Amino acid sequence: MKIEFTVALISLSGVLISALVSLLISKRKIKSELERLRLEMHHNFADRLHSARLSSYPDAYSEVEKYVKAIQSRSVEFEDFCKHYKNIDEWHSINGYLLSSASNRDFYTYLRRARQIAESNAEAFLERISSAEKRRELIRKAWEIELALKNDLGVFRVEFYNPDVKFKSYRDIDEHYQKDHG
Repeated sequence: MKIEFTVALISLSGVLISALVSLLISKRKIKSELERLRLEMHHNFADRLHSARLSSYPDAYSEVEKYVKAIQSRSVEFEDFCKHYKNIDEWHSINGYLLSSASNRDFYTYLRRARQIAESNAEAFLERISSAEKRRELIRKAWEIELALKNDLGVFRVEFYNPDVKFKSYRDIDEHYQKDHG
């Protein structure tokens, strides 16, 4: 009877070990499958977000670029600036949900400052545009918006083969380029 009990105990322990190993393997397989599904969903969402950005960002980029060129050529009038503010604010109202958190912060800061300028008067605007330093500051802030859009689209990740690279100024880009290409 003792031998039969020992054989039964060995058989039972074999079955329990097999069941435990099977459970662990199944659990690991389910976990890896869930992770694969999460990554696939993330990839699909990222593709759709990128496509939406590609279709809407050019409008904002173009608006900001026209404004920068007008300031650089000193051909911007107060009414032009107010129109620019209205256009970029409207774009943000429609497409702001596509912006990354960093880009949205830059847009918010830019729009808040642009609203203050647009709510001033033509004389104050002309005084601002007449000052070389204030004009450069307006251009730098607009360039931050351009770069935020490019960062969101991944332009620099492709160019510099680095998924973490983000720039706040064109000087940053030049310094990074010089470092990479000596």
